[in-house]
Amino acid sequence: MTNKSRSGFDDAILAIGVPVLCLTSLLEHYGQRLSARGSIRQYFDGVYASRVLGRESVIGLSNAANKFAALFGYRHESGLLAGWVLTNGIAFMVASILLYRFSAREDPRLRFAYLLIIAVMAASGVVVTPYDFLSYALIIAVFMAISSGRSWCGVVLMVLAVATRESALVVVPMLAVAAPGPLENGPGLRGQLLKGTLEALARTKSTLVVAMVGVSTYVALKIATLPRGRRPHFVQHVSTSGHWSVAGLVGVVTAVLMAIVIRWVVSVTFDRADVVARCRLLWLLSLPYLVVCLVWGIWGEAPRLVMPLVLGEFLIAASVLAPSSAVVAARERASA
Repeated sequence: MTNKSRSGFDDAILAIGVPVLCLTSLLEHYGQRLSARGSIRQYFDGVYASRVLGRESVIGLSNAANKFAALFGYRHESGLLAGWVLTNGIAFMVASILLYRFSAREDPRLRFAYLLIIAVMAASGVVVTPYDFLSYALIIAVFMAISSGRSWCGVVLMVLAVATRESALVVVPMLAVAAPGPLENGPGLRGQLLKGTLEALARTKSTLVVAMVGVSTYVALKIATLPRGRRPHFVQHVSTSGHWSVAGLVGVVTAVLMAIVIRWVVSVTFDRADVVARCRLLWLLSLPYLVVCLVWGIWGEAPRLVMPLVLGEFLIAASVLAPSSAVVAARERASA
């Protein structure tokens, strides 16, 4: 077997084979309860109403699958299970392939970190929603597009990302802290990072444009999906007892472990102080999102709430440790 064919085989196993195994184990617990139309009902109300893309994907794909099955004599017009499986399955695979292209394919040193982030992403999907995996795929796509200088593509993807889940807005601090080029380790590292971040924002402006588009999309969707005579819901009410429960505490502990594990991978494994500094700044800039999750989020679902930032750490590390030629070219144009 030649080196080229061997490399192609490794790419297929890592980008497709491993994610399929994770996806299979995840989809096993998708029960028949998801087939009922009522399984999607809650996503039309309150804070969920504006998250239209994932919800409509489940419904649309289910309807298409049911019509296709009817051609062969199988009639199940009300079933939604196919849409749940297809929406989350396709989104998970797209997210995995994009992550591989952005990280392990560029630098084999990132293979272990890539495999770990895929496993963590699959584990965070134990709570079934129509939008989480789709939002991760779109966050990755926005980050890759803007990092490589494809601003208009990133803007369009940002609209789709926010229409899926508003947590996609955390891609803005991800892009901001990843934008500066190589930094020198030393006492002035934090100052270099802050200065480099501000300079990158002033020169390229694409991150600011994406931020404004994301916020505008969120506001527009809140207004468009608001039922007549009702107030817009920006957060959901969660009782204190809902936080201080066994499930809530287990969720918080799991989320903390996820953050610790990914930090260990990107910092200890590669021993880069500049990567650690960028990741810390990401969490600092994401404090508004974390406060909302802490106060109004369901603690039992903490792994899926913290997953966008865990994913952000990996994307930032990959953009610094193994930047693609497109990313390098975009940084050179920005610094020119």
